Order: sequence, then C-alpha cells, then structure tokens
Amino acid sequence: MKTLISILCFTVISWATAAAQDGVKVAPENYKVLLDNTHVRVVDFTLKPGQKSPMVSRPNRVIYAITPAIGKLTGSDGKTIPMDRKGRRSVVGGCRVTCR
Repeated sequence: MKTLISILCFTVISWATAAAQDGVKVAPENYKVLLDNTHVRVVDFTLKPGQKSPMVSRPNRVIYAITPAIGKLTGSDGKTIPMDRKGRRSVVGGCRVTCR
C-alpha cells in the first residue's frame, strides 16, 4: 500500500511539474496556440529583443523560424548554448529538452 501511494504521489508531482513547464501556461504573452488536436500542437512563439522567456519543457518538435533570430538557450543544468536561426528554415528536435 505504501508503494502504491508513493507511485501515485510521484505521478501527480511529475504531471504537475510537466504542466507547469508548458510554455503556453507559464508565458502566455510569448506563446499562442494556433492548432491543438490529438496528433499535433502548433504554437506561435514570439520574443522581443532583450526579452527573456521562463524555463519550459519542449517535446519532440519542428521549429520553423519565419524571421532570423539570434540568442542563447540556458539549459536546466545552467549551461548556455548560442542560438542562430535563419529565417524561413526549419529545425527538427527529436528529444525532450528543457531550456529558457
């Protein structure tokens, strides 16, 4: 019974943490859902020069940059990597990452 309660608590905490990391929920001023169904979720993300976004979790994804973008991504481990997106190009991410 103790194990069942521990698993249930872990599941609820994990779900709540994942929900809190949804960009649409933590930064609605930056994320706008364009389409959301059982197969795909299309989100428009806009960030003004100098503006920061809170840390979010991103599942498997395709990023299509309409305009060029330069910035840096900070991972949950504190490491930063440069980001340089060319306009009208797509990038495919096949794993779950957490960054800001």
